[in-house]
Amino acid sequence: MTTSSLDISPRPELVRIARMMSVALARRGGLPEPLLDEVRVAVGEAVSRAVLVNAGCEDRAPVRLTFTEDDRGYEVSVLDVGDAAAVPAVDGEVPDVDESDLAEHGVPVGLDLALVAGMADEMKVGPHPAGGTLVRLRWTR
Repeated sequence: MTTSSLDISPRPELVRIARMMSVALARRGGLPEPLLDEVRVAVGEAVSRAVLVNAGCEDRAPVRLTFTEDDRGYEVSVLDVGDAAAVPAVDGEVPDVDESDLAEHGVPVGLDLALVAGMADEMKVGPHPAGGTLVRLRWTR
């Protein structure tokens, strides 16, 4: 098992770096080429959401990404400092989208996660023990 991590400042222009790194590591980990576009879009959406959440926080904490390659496939975790209670918990299901469902700082939490859930083989969203919201995406080989 190989694990890499990346912290990015909550600036929209840095989402591209997260997408490029996630695709490069997925390719190195043996994911088939047709899945790489799904990795690119799903990670881009998850990181964009986290950047919006963290940019609205007073200390503008970095967004933490963790990339894991193992025998089962490839996993990307995206951690923000937002209020996990404002995000619907997801364990492989597409969350319901409600126009009034806005997280603190006005970040829509339903639509972007619904898009991500449709692209990853597995998706889990929930609170992180140290605080914030953790989005875990997994693709199998």
